[in-house]
Amino acid sequence: MTTIDLSGITASIGSPRYDPKYVTGNRPKHLTITGSGFGNGPTIALFDRFNGNHGDLLTNSRAADIGTWKNTTTQNSGVSYARIYNDLGRGWLAQRDWMAPPNPAQAYLVGIYYAHPVTFTEFRFSQRRWIPQLKTYPGQSTPGILPTGSAWKPTWFGSDGGTDLYANGSGIGAPQANLVIDTYSGGGWTHNSGNGLTPVNSSGGQFGTGFSFNKPCFTSWYQTGNSLDGQYIDICEGLCFDDANHIHQSSNAMNAFGNGTGIITTRNYQGMKVGAWFGWNVQPPTTDYTLVTPLISDVYLAVGPNSRACILASDNPVFNLSSDMYIIPPDSWSDTQIVFSPKPYECLGYYHLILANGTLIQNVTVTAS
Repeated sequence: MTTIDLSGITASIGSPRYDPKYVTGNRPKHLTITGSGFGNGPTIALFDRFNGNHGDLLTNSRAADIGTWKNTTTQNSGVSYARIYNDLGRGWLAQRDWMAPPNPAQAYLVGIYYAHPVTFTEFRFSQRRWIPQLKTYPGQSTPGILPTGSAWKPTWFGSDGGTDLYANGSGIGAPQANLVIDTYSGGGWTHNSGNGLTPVNSSGGQFGTGFSFNKPCFTSWYQTGNSLDGQYIDICEGLCFDDANHIHQSSNAMNAFGNGTGIITTRNYQGMKVGAWFGWNVQPPTTDYTLVTPLISDVYLAVGPNSRACILASDNPVFNLSSDMYIIPPDSWSDTQIVFSPKPYECLGYYHLILANGTLIQNVTVTAS
């Protein structure tokens, strides 16, 4: 096994590789990594692959692969509903109800909401984003083109508002602790930031991510830090991998969150909304949502100490050359052995570990049983 530290990566594109020796028919095999010094594994609060039949309704209190959602959300009550969308041979959460009554001017924005039992400041979140072929990016009427204005907020973290997220950046105690993962703010710029909250990397810049119209984009975000600004060093880590993006950014900075339109006094999170928002800002000539179908899947949230630790499947033995990636929850994790059970489509051939202390171990050896 090779341990490396990656930052500021620019890399060529790896080739997809499905490895059937890790599956039997449609049943995933148990894979085991054996060694030493793996430390403690993550506590996973929620993980949802959103597998199901095309058009299936998502329910309130939906049981995910791990954990339970609290509520589905909709912009048009009684008209549009959160549903499963099948594409590329698997399920996704569709952020727009394409089965609602035809109305080009209606966004039919839908989502799903999770509330953690207690507030948290340390977590790892991951998701995969995709726009189906011949469908359009939010804010665009032409497939394969990014819009000029702010258009898509896939997942938003903030306070628990009961049945929905509270992260509007106004009101009592504003600006609220809130963070959007992979917000698209226009001009091709995708990054992690919220209302009045923009974490910075070690170079002082924002944590940029990306998007591809050719292959689903995997992103993962880890952060820790005290609930009060500037009391000790904040650690942040951002990953983004697809055929066009090979990004691994990090920051070990004092008060990495103390910037933006207002300095937050707390960043205790509790709510997470997937399918947070999309719109039609600054994109002429008319608003037509007919082909807008943003998809999100493989939503993963680990909370608390050791949440940085994770298992990543990819299509390349060299981590920074990966053009396809999945995060896979462990069945068990000890200092000497890790067991996990990927779905067949997650068996891309190579597996990497990030430990709780941030160490990256690439191309680990696995045995199947």
